[in-house]
Formats: sequence, structure tokens, C-alpha cells
Amino acid sequence: MRLEKDIMKLLDLGETKNVVYTGENLKKMGLSERQIKAVMYVKEKGRITNKEYQEINKCFRNTVTNDLIDKGVLKASGKKGKGAYYVIAH
Repeated sequence: MRLEKDIMKLLDLGETKNVVYTGENLKKMGLSERQIKAVMYVKEKGRITNKEYQEINKCFRNTVTNDLIDKGVLKASGKKGKGAYYVIAH
């Protein structure tokens, strides 16, 4: 949960949008390179699918769950299978 709160501070989904949001800040929070890539991708695109996560990180299907969902970085859209995607956890 602490990681999720730190990410929310960096994303600053509140009233101001001036928080410095960089890979360096995410790295200081203890995110891996794969996790940083995913968070930056979601920041830019609004969401990420498991397939996109696998493609940008050259990893296996279960890695997205292990890297991001279980750690509270991203949350699932609620859809299962084709069409499922992940967004920043709020």
C-alpha cells in the first residue's frame, strides 16, 4: 500500500499536475525497470494490456500479475481474457 500511495503522489491525480514524474523517482521508490516501463506506458496511454506488458518487457504472461497487480501498482479493469487491461491503482 505504501508503494501505491507513493505512486499516486508522483502521478498527482489530484488538483495539480506539477509533480515531477520520472523513471528516476519511481526507481527511488523501489520499482524495477519492468515496473517503471509499465507505469510510464500507462501514464502516456491511459492503460496497458497484458500483451503490451509482455511486448515492452519481453516477459511471460504471469509476470504482469507478479510485478504490478500483487504489488498494488496497477489494478485490473475487471474484464477477464481478451479485452482485459490494467490502469494505475487508485
